[in-house]
Amino acid sequence: MPCIPVKTPGGGIAIACTRGRRRTCAFCSAAAPLLCDGPPPAGSKRKTCDAPMCRQHAKHVGVDRDLRPRCAGGAR
Repeated sequence: MPCIPVKTPGGGIAIACTRGRRRTCAFCSAAAPLLCDGPPPAGSKRKTCDAPMCRQHAKHVGVDRDLRPRCAGGAR
């Protein structure tokens, strides 16, 4: 189980442990700590888009809510 340090908004550090492979951003090869909270693809049974993305490609739109460029209407 890989564990990585993660900076929190308050300036602290947390340790995040995951199972399996590390996710990579759908737009670059960076680590992807975020999943898109936009609408799911047509015909999907998921509740959100869930595209993995790095912080650079995510558009923060609310508390614990981020969108990929396509779901954000092309905005970064």
